[in-house]
Amino acid sequence: MTLQETGFLLAKIALVENRTATNEQIRAWHEILQDVNYQDAMEALLRHYRNSSESCKPTHIYKGAREVSEEKKKRRFE
Repeated sequence: MTLQETGFLLAKIALVENRTATNEQIRAWHEILQDVNYQDAMEALLRHYRNSSESCKPTHIYKGAREVSEEKKKRRFE
């Protein structure tokens, strides 16, 4: 995920959670999520909000995006 994509992700989170995404937060999240696919991260975000009332943290996106990626791989081999 690029820094700009991380900014888009944080902007979505900010809208849903009524908070502000600062440049410092975007850079901090990017350090954690830079090797995550953007589309998988967005799907992980949707799943998180559909299944949890908890505030979204980088670990939710990281783990969720890995699950999405694994599901895609499994479907390709079926």
